Amino acid sequence: MGGSVMSPSGGGGYWGNGDGRFIYPPNVDPNSEHEPILCGPVDSLRWEMLREGLEDYEYFALLKRLLREKPDGEAAKLLTVPEDVMVSPRDFNRDPQAMYSHRRALAEAIERLAR
Repeated sequence: MGGSVMSPSGGGGYWGNGDGRFIYPPNVDPNSEHEPILCGPVDSLRWEMLREGLEDYEYFALLKRLLREKPDGEAAKLLTVPEDVMVSPRDFNRDPQAMYSHRRALAEAIERLAR
């Protein structure tokens, strides 16, 4: 275990990089005297990326619903993720600009169809 402090399953203990958690407890030393903790948990990049993924899913779902009401061939093409964004879960573009561009196109189509 390389010297890290791990706790038995189900117990409190070590919180560190790569432990798979989405949020972390407030950053205080549990061994020191302190006022009651009134702030919420600390989020992580993993948490923020999960949120962005859910928002992307909502864009696709919203566009799909709008297309049932107002068919549009160009907008319908946006429901297919382009290969310059992602080919498979293991083969994807590590530069986020292609994804941001597709996300922007989805948003513009949603706004246009929602009018």
